[in-house]
Amino acid sequence: MEIIDLYDKHRRPLGKTLLRGQKLPEDTYRAVVHICLMRSDGFMLIQQRQDSKSIFPGIWDLSAGGQLLSGETPEEGVCRELQEELGVLVKPFGLRPRLTIHFDGGFDDIFLIDLEPSLDALRLQKDEVKAVCWADCETILQRIREGSFVPYHEAFIRLLFTLQHQEGSFDESCTPTGAY
Repeated sequence: MEIIDLYDKHRRPLGKTLLRGQKLPEDTYRAVVHICLMRSDGFMLIQQRQDSKSIFPGIWDLSAGGQLLSGETPEEGVCRELQEELGVLVKPFGLRPRLTIHFDGGFDDIFLIDLEPSLDALRLQKDEVKAVCWADCETILQRIREGSFVPYHEAFIRLLFTLQHQEGSFDESCTPTGAY
């Protein structure tokens, strides 16, 4: 049984927990992480979810992800999820989410990590991950249109690839001299 922490709408811990899978009480939220392993040539590792999953069975998704466990930081959650789902070991030092997206049930921290593991070296978690492959932005968008990828907004997927080698929310090359 996995236990998760509950937060208020400002992401302040409420000091309350819930068993994973239970309905969230009104005005409470949970924390989730998603990880995108990115290659320098513009490809992202994507995973196919197992057919037995209750949500999006058999559908392709980002590299890894899941709910944070009680007491776990987002960085620790990233390390745990990568190790559990793909057998990839990373250290939390210096990891920061590139985006945080608010959704009806909580907060989703998105991490972009430049890491190029060999597909042969990955150890897939059999009950969660059916397959993995490398895909570029257009391939992922095509799979979304076909219904074989989690139905993320296309702009979100494009943003992930745009932010791969950029920090922040604006294009520094367009900033007038002395503006900051």
